[in-house]
Amino acid sequence: MSAPAYLSTIALSFALSHAWAQTSPQEDIERGVQARTAAQRELTMRLDLPRGAPPPPPPAEVLRSVTLPTPGTEILQRQPAPALPPKPAVIPSAPPVVSGATLLEDSQRRRQEALQAENARLPLDDPARLRSTQIQGLTFEREIRAQDLGSAIMRDSEKAVGR
Repeated sequence: MSAPAYLSTIALSFALSHAWAQTSPQEDIERGVQARTAAQRELTMRLDLPRGAPPPPPPAEVLRSVTLPTPGTEILQRQPAPALPPKPAVIPSAPPVVSGATLLEDSQRRRQEALQAENARLPLDDPARLRSTQIQGLTFEREIRAQDLGSAIMRDSEKAVGR
């Protein structure tokens, strides 16, 4: 074989072997995933192995840590909790100076006066005047019934608790 033919044969075989040895990017990715999976499996198996108790410290270290006091450690010792102050005396509550009924009557009186002042400029037979007076009367009745119901509930509760 001549030298140029020989060289062309070598170049062709080199090019073919190089092309044959190249891998696609997808194959590289798959090879990397397989290697990572194998490494993960190996690590998992090592972590799953039961471990024994850690070796005990040498006796010289145990004696040294137990017998050598460190200056200033007294501030690290737990102190007992300080004694709590005595409970304050319970002062019984006195009945309120102003009762709920008195407050309700006062509120209703002020609102009645305000409505009368407002209605003073309207004629006696004006529908707005009659309607507002009627609404206020119904509101006052409802408030009084609610207060009576609250008082009855409190009385019944006190009787039930007092038994």
